Amino acid sequence: MEDGERNLQAALGYLHLGMAEDAAEELDLLPPHRAGDLVVLRVRAHIHSELHAWDALRETAARLTTHAPQDSQHWIWLAYATRRCRTVREAEGILQDALRFHEKEPLIHFNLACYAAVTGRTDLARTRLAEAIRLEPSITAMAVEDPDLATLW
Repeated sequence: MEDGERNLQAALGYLHLGMAEDAAEELDLLPPHRAGDLVVLRVRAHIHSELHAWDALRETAARLTTHAPQDSQHWIWLAYATRRCRTVREAEGILQDALRFHEKEPLIHFNLACYAAVTGRTDLARTRLAEAIRLEPSITAMAVEDPDLATLW
């Protein structure tokens, strides 16, 4: 394996084992020209998420949504990080934009339900949650456990 591929594979292995800091160290050893590779950015986003590095995740996810908007996970990461390092309303706006590409992504509707619930818009939260469950019935179990949605129960 050449051109940093060994480091990338090691980073993936460490990440799989829950060793996010070691994974980050391996990515830092990649040649500079690999830093913007989509797969490297995705691994880096996973690492930032595991480490609760919200500003870093937000920055990486923003790059991912620009380069690959067709992947709903990129939008979800961006909104998740934005909620934690900025505001719920800003995160909500990100997911509303994401609906242009991913209107049938249940996790986007689920997160929009959470954002509506924590901002006191219970009717909208119910509507969003119903859509998420229609798209993916197993979300019901997640919804019952999510503290953001407690006001709905």
